[in-house]
Amino acid sequence: MAEDVFENLKKFGLTSYEIKAYRALLLNGPMTPMETVSVAGIPQPRIYDVLQSLLSEGLIEVSPGKKKIYRAKDVKSAFSSKLAEMSIDLERISKEASRRSKTKEGKNPLIWMVQSESKIRAEMRRMIDQSADELILSLKYELLHRLRKNIRAALDRGVLVVIVVFPDTNPEDISDLQAAAIKQRKGFASEVIISDRTSSIIKIDNGNYDQNYAIAIEEDEIIHITSYYFYHTIWTPSINVRELPIRSPLRVRTSWLACEILDRQLQSGSQVIKGTVYGRMKGKEVSITGNITRVEIEPGYKHTFYISRNKAEYSVGGKSARIEDIAMTSVHLRLNTT
Repeated sequence: MAEDVFENLKKFGLTSYEIKAYRALLLNGPMTPMETVSVAGIPQPRIYDVLQSLLSEGLIEVSPGKKKIYRAKDVKSAFSSKLAEMSIDLERISKEASRRSKTKEGKNPLIWMVQSESKIRAEMRRMIDQSADELILSLKYELLHRLRKNIRAALDRGVLVVIVVFPDTNPEDISDLQAAAIKQRKGFASEVIISDRTSSIIKIDNGNYDQNYAIAIEEDEIIHITSYYFYHTIWTPSINVRELPIRSPLRVRTSWLACEILDRQLQSGSQVIKGTVYGRMKGKEVSITGNITRVEIEPGYKHTFYISRNKAEYSVGGKSARIEDIAMTSVHLRLNTT
């Protein structure tokens, strides 16, 4: 198992022999070249080249004098400079790619496959870290544990976070996510993240860890389908662990989630809910500020709320609304939290 972990150093450009030598010095302490050969299992004719390469990379140190003794630097200090250099290089490459790119805006693929667990986790972290208003998630415990730092950071930014967990998650596992709304599903389902209703990822688990993959999406209609799949198949059958937070102000981008929050607020006896709806009406961008008066939910058909202004009332649906007056991109709510 430890050997597999050290094999990840290939990502930093180390050869197999360099990894074996660094691992041997790191785990066994300072050694002579011949001792390193014995422990690491490196051919004797290669050991001096390997040690010299590690020295030039700044990963090991050597004692002065005729009898050379080598020792490994600790992992964080050894690779911190390499990480800093890589970060600078990546930034330069990114800027150069942006400057020279021949891809026209809107031509990039909006659906793509993400393969390997590490890449799936990286893409999920990216979506969570880029969220500004809203995160909708369903995660097994392992992914929840790996992503919790990013989720907590989103909560600290004021992002509305709703999570469905599965039977492998215990109450103590989510005790540090107090600001999130949480449900628990009796059985397992797909692991999904929807970020600001502009990007989504669905993990496809085929039972083979090495061959799992995910579908990443940035296409409106398919995110719409994914959102309602989440609502009907994952969210609705799940049991409340922690209610949706009633805090103000609140920014929501998904219509069914907005309707659930508003319906709960109206049922609690709130007489006036103020808000501003942003979206499209008759093909034009609009923003309407007024009082939200009622909610209509017909499962499988519509999630609609109504906003009134100057004696006019407008029905509001999601970004892909067909039957409502306004296709909402977001709603900013000012709720009565007392």
